[in-house]
Amino acid sequence: FAKMKDGVIIINAARDALVNDDDLKEALESGKVRKYVTDFPNAKTANMEGVIAISHLGASTEESEDNCARMAASQVVNYLENGNIVNSVNYPNVCLGEKEGRRVVVLFEEEEGLSETILELVKKAGKVKKFLYEHKGSHGVILAELESLKEELKELDKLEKVNRVRII
Repeated sequence: FAKMKDGVIIINAARDALVNDDDLKEALESGKVRKYVTDFPNAKTANMEGVIAISHLGASTEESEDNCARMAASQVVNYLENGNIVNSVNYPNVCLGEKEGRRVVVLFEEEEGLSETILELVKKAGKVKKFLYEHKGSHGVILAELESLKEELKELDKLEKVNRVRII
């Protein structure tokens, strides 16, 4: 604080531990610091004269937490009902819209030629109406909509790098 200009305004959007609360209080009382703006108020700083305490994140408001919960639930339902993946940490976003026929979701670890093998087995299992293949890092997803299903899909579970096969 000693090296700062008098009347400085400090904005701390990093974390509260960066500022010594007792030194801050002294600097505010002396006028060295005119205002301290932080989105990490603690019990001491939140009650100091000259401190402007704001919410840490927009997602921390009651309304945004409700919206986030609704969004997460909606995305889980979309995956369960349609096989679509949105905002996954490991897997890419894939979306074929609402399910119209039988859907197959194959989650796998990328390996040379594996996506082609999966596609061939899916094609043998029935006439493909819609198809989508995406990968994110080492994780791949094949999402396919078929007119009908045959037993060939059971072969997918036997492939070493296939993590999950869902038939919806």
